[in-house]
Amino acid sequence: MTTAYATAANFGESTVAVVSQVAVAVDGASQPSITYLAIPAVTTAITSNYQARGYTVVAMDPGDAPPPGASYVVETTALRTTTVWYPCYWWGWWGVPVDTCAYPWTTPGYSTGSLLITMTDVSCLAASSCSGPPAAIWMALGDSALPDAAAGADVSVAVTAINQAFEQSPYLKQ
Repeated sequence: MTTAYATAANFGESTVAVVSQVAVAVDGASQPSITYLAIPAVTTAITSNYQARGYTVVAMDPGDAPPPGASYVVETTALRTTTVWYPCYWWGWWGVPVDTCAYPWTTPGYSTGSLLITMTDVSCLAASSCSGPPAAIWMALGDSALPDAAAGADVSVAVTAINQAFEQSPYLKQ
């Protein structure tokens, strides 16, 4: 699992993480198809890891705006395409009003079966003080961690990868 974070981020500043209850599934090449998948084991692993690090977790459904007082929005993406994608390309499909990443990611592209988790700092939305799109401050990428994102698929590799991502990110602790 590859992780990256914004070194200027203060992860102890807030304890509320809004976690999406579904993953965005990206299919297709030149015209990507975006669908939502419920992958309970993945959502549970992410939620449990945030709670173990002192965060209060609030559930969010696709299209919902982050609730008042939320500081972080956590999104999961299952890539089921043969095309290489880069972080944040599809963020327009989430309730977070961004169309690009503010953080200059240097992660290489990824392909079919990848699992991507992003944590975005949305605290500026409540105060209407965003000078641009809210910044992605943490990212975890598991290449081939989710080879089959279909309902009922074995996601044990993805859960292990999620746990590893949090373990190797000690700065996420409150």
